Parts: sequence; structure tokens; C-alpha cells
Amino acid sequence: MTEQSVTLKAVELLADQTLQACGASAFQASSLAAGVAAAERDGISSHGLVYVPAYCEHLRCWKVIGQAQPEAELSGQRRRRHREKADAEGIVVPSELVVKVEALRG
Repeated sequence: MTEQSVTLKAVELLADQTLQACGASAFQASSLAAGVAAAERDGISSHGLVYVPAYCEHLRCWKVIGQAQPEAELSGQRRRRHREKADAEGIVVPSELVVKVEALRG
């Protein structure tokens, strides 16, 4: 196998373009391409450019949804929504657990 010297920027660009061609969104491709270049930089080539074909296979077989958009919310907001829902609808727990906890009260 022959080798060639390439810049990290070239590795990142190649990974980005390849991932987008395989179905990743620009956001996903750029994030993963940066990670691929960082892996190469840090000497972890097993997760660098050599793994891009596997990432593409994941996109092609729908193991990864290439156009998914990440969402984030503050954990406090999530807890508040959960509490509001639990207050309105109640929660479901195993009967055995209720009996066990009640027995602890004495």
C-alpha cells in the first residue's frame, strides 16, 4: 500500500465532502469530519479517515439518520415538564415497589 502526505485540513475536507455525498447533513458531516481530522492528528487512526467508509455505510443502511437535527433543552425545563405531567396524569410504578416502600414506613 502506498502512502501520501496530506494536511489535516485536507483530511477534514475529504471526510466532510464524502459524508455529505453519503447522506449526512452539512452540520453532521462537518462535526464528524472535524473529529476524523482530530483522530488522525492525535494518532488514533482507527477512528480517523480509515473509518469514513464505515460511517458512510451507517448512513446508507439508515443505522444513522443523516438529516436528523439535534435538539437540546435545559435539564431544569425537562424536569419541570416531567413534574407537570406527573402531577396531571400520575405515574406508573410496579405494585411490588409500592408495597416494599410502604413496608419501610413501619
